[in-house]
Amino acid sequence: MMFVVDIAKFKKLLGVLEKYNPDVRVVCKNDRIHIYSLSPDMIAMVNAHLNDRYFVTFEGDEVEFNIDVGTLKKYISNLKGDLLFEYKDENIRLKNKNIEINTSGILLPNDPTNGFYKKDIPFGEKEFMMFIEYADKIIKMLKYIKKNGDFEIVTLANDSDSKNLYLQHSSDDVDMKLLVGLTTKDYESTEQKYPIYELLEFIKYISSFKDAHAYIYFDRDKPLKIFLNDSDDEHEVNLFIAPRVEV
Repeated sequence: MMFVVDIAKFKKLLGVLEKYNPDVRVVCKNDRIHIYSLSPDMIAMVNAHLNDRYFVTFEGDEVEFNIDVGTLKKYISNLKGDLLFEYKDENIRLKNKNIEINTSGILLPNDPTNGFYKKDIPFGEKEFMMFIEYADKIIKMLKYIKKNGDFEIVTLANDSDSKNLYLQHSSDDVDMKLLVGLTTKDYESTEQKYPIYELLEFIKYISSFKDAHAYIYFDRDKPLKIFLNDSDDEHEVNLFIAPRVEV
């Protein structure tokens, strides 16, 4: 399996995967690549689907392996332009106009997801189009909540009358409510809490795609799913977050 990719674009993707777990599962097909990053506590998983259009050139193969993307990102951190990445015979070759590296050191012997990447996650079925232009506002809100109190969760809530989706937070000092999405469907009003950190890191990634499409799926006591598809249909990235269930 071999591909050539724009380094800046690739580093941005590796960065969001690393936030959840630097050890990832890579599944290659003839026309695409899937990468799965599962947080060690199994609260969140990111899976990225890279179509052949994502790459400058792509030669696919039916192969699976595990890799340390944190170390990979360090290898290419100071590089610009395009990167050649080749997996062959349990070895990784990285080549740029300035450097060539042959290594097996970033390969991992065991699947970091322990097979979890194969599972179908039963996420919430209420679908909302996310307002990507509000991503920076969402980031500011989540950072404020983290900074100004011992809070680890935030609430998603939809309103059945307006068909809007809101991000909410209430404490003794402040009440916050931010419009984040909209639907055309008729749903009953629902609230569900989710952890802040896992949501924040993915919204940061979304904020860099001004022309992309993003959808939020949630429901009571169900995992949250956020789906991102770039405007050129080169890749899609899904985030799943386990709900905070109160008993």
